[in-house]
Amino acid sequence: NPFVERVNDPVRPAHYKVGDPYECIRVMLEWHGPDAVYWFCVLNAEKYLSRAGKKEGAAAATDLRKAAWYAMHAAEIKERP
Repeated sequence: NPFVERVNDPVRPAHYKVGDPYECIRVMLEWHGPDAVYWFCVLNAEKYLSRAGKKEGAAAATDLRKAAWYAMHAAEIKERP
């Protein structure tokens, strides 16, 4: 589940939190709505896929995990009623 918190997760680091218990992506859903956040997630997934293994200092596996997280989150948004 993409909403489950994980400790020391390079895909969803602590600095992505706006303030306990709110994560930035959840705040974005409230402020901008599901359509905007859906496209944000799709485009971020594309970004991380395209740079996997190419950005200095960033592990390809981490970028692939980030792409997967954003893709899964986009799918969850589309599946909501």
